[in-house]
Amino acid sequence: MNTLARLLVIFSFLPAFAIAHAQEGDVITEIDVAENSKTTDETVILIADVEKGDRWSPALGETIKENLISSGLFKSVKVFTGPTREGVGVRLTILAEEKFSWVIGPTFYNQPGNYGGGVGFLEANLFGENKKFLIYAQYASADSLFVTTYWDPAIAGTRFSWRVFVFGRRENVTEYTYVNPSQFIGQPEPDRLSTLNQLSLGLLVGVNLWRGLTLDAEITPGYFSFDNAENLRDPNMATILPQDD
Repeated sequence: MNTLARLLVIFSFLPAFAIAHAQEGDVITEIDVAENSKTTDETVILIADVEKGDRWSPALGETIKENLISSGLFKSVKVFTGPTREGVGVRLTILAEEKFSWVIGPTFYNQPGNYGGGVGFLEANLFGENKKFLIYAQYASADSLFVTTYWDPAIAGTRFSWRVFVFGRRENVTEYTYVNPSQFIGQPEPDRLSTLNQLSLGLLVGVNLWRGLTLDAEITPGYFSFDNAENLRDPNMATILPQDD
């Protein structure tokens, strides 16, 4: 149902609403959602943490608004009740006005020994179902990386969630000879320069036990290696590198 049609239905009940105002403890038998142009009705109701069969109270209305606003997806939420179409129970209406949910951002920087830039994309409400997606890549003279992640906080509307991520990095690493802090004066001299290669994968699954209390389990395998090592103090000295992990 589009927004205009929903509002027409809502306003058609306003005269009766003035007479048949919901009482605390009345059973909610209908739930209607409006003003949500992207987020699905099911997702709004899921985030609001309300369902048919719950009993109405002003405290429940405040909780619904708090849940929706704290999700970060909505800038304005209104909740009110009225008579149902069948005349049984209470009809709950949620007006949820959304925020802009995605952003594209470039990055540029110029640091001593490291200059470059990148670009990232973030979608906080993928498919209108509160799923999160992030991808970012950067190329620089000393530190290049790629990261992407996807998070579904409620698989098929259940209490179970999952998140997957990929992280890759190639970084120039400068090592310094250890100097006793009590004897340290001035700027330390670099001892060795090498390149770190990293690739990490991650999978997290969890379950929402109660109002934000979650139980999670995560596995994160990774690969690390060093190459292009150069001894800066004595180029003729052999360099010993750690083994790949």
